[in-house]
Amino acid sequence: MANIKYTISFPSNDETLTNFVKSKRKQGNFSAYVRELIKRDMDNQSTIELDDIYQYVRDKLQKEGFATINESNTNSQIDEADKEVILELF
Repeated sequence: MANIKYTISFPSNDETLTNFVKSKRKQGNFSAYVRELIKRDMDNQSTIELDDIYQYVRDKLQKEGFATINESNTNSQIDEADKEVILELF
């Protein structure tokens, strides 16, 4: 049976992350390392909710005066393009 392959990318300007990944690759099988992280995440019931992150960023922008947001419908104020930008930042 063939393995399923995924591609991941890292921000080029995040030297700390890049160096950490390089050291992990030198230490052993990087795919096994990532699989173990995913398995641990699957076992961990306290997952991070993306909607909480979107809400935090939205509230922070509003508090700092960068955005004026209508409080009547919070979720509709965060469109898919905004969510994608937020995920790239985190």
